[in-house]
Amino acid sequence: MSSLDGARPRRSRAHLRLTLAVAAVIVASALPLVDVIAPGGWLVASVALTAALLTAGHLAHARRLPALAATGIQLAVWALLLTGLFLSDTALLWIFPTPETVRAVPPLYTEGMTEILVGSAPLDAGTPLSFLLVAAVGLFTIVLDHVVVTARMPLLAAVGVVTVWLVPALAVPSDMDVFSFAVLAVAVLFLLRTETRARETAGDAPAVPRPGSSARRAG
Repeated sequence: MSSLDGARPRRSRAHLRLTLAVAAVIVASALPLVDVIAPGGWLVASVALTAALLTAGHLAHARRLPALAATGIQLAVWALLLTGLFLSDTALLWIFPTPETVRAVPPLYTEGMTEILVGSAPLDAGTPLSFLLVAAVGLFTIVLDHVVVTARMPLLAAVGVVTVWLVPALAVPSDMDVFSFAVLAVAVLFLLRTETRARETAGDAPAVPRPGSSARRAG
């Protein structure tokens, strides 16, 4: 086996670890939400959607698809799963959005925002609020995956994760959740370390010699 052949599995494992690190920071940033919104179906749906989006992104990157193609695939998965979870009665074959599906989104958004504005923590998420939460977690997953895995800007991702973590704390003032903060800190450090190792692995890959280069050197 050539050194180039051996580098491919290393890069694949490094990319998988990076995807898992992204999953870890998403979970860590969402922990404070359970203090504001009672766990329920929205949490299960968010975890399932996050797993599906990260898996789709990992497979797209593993096949060396362009960054825009990988993000486009994730957006398609996001739309299909949201439709299947919340708007299947308006969809074609339960998952493919139709014009009726698009028209049903604004009322869901309005009702979900109303639940937030008039409710008190911990909220019991109805269908509209669950839709908002799952959609937001999915979009956050896509953005984070793009920033970390494609753009390789983990520090920017860390700032975004901390900001998301702070939102529930600012919405419902209370004593600082030390455990949640510790989990966030560990997850962010794990992300930064994993991204650094992924760069080192990519740097270890030998350059592919151009055809005829050996002959030119010999001459």
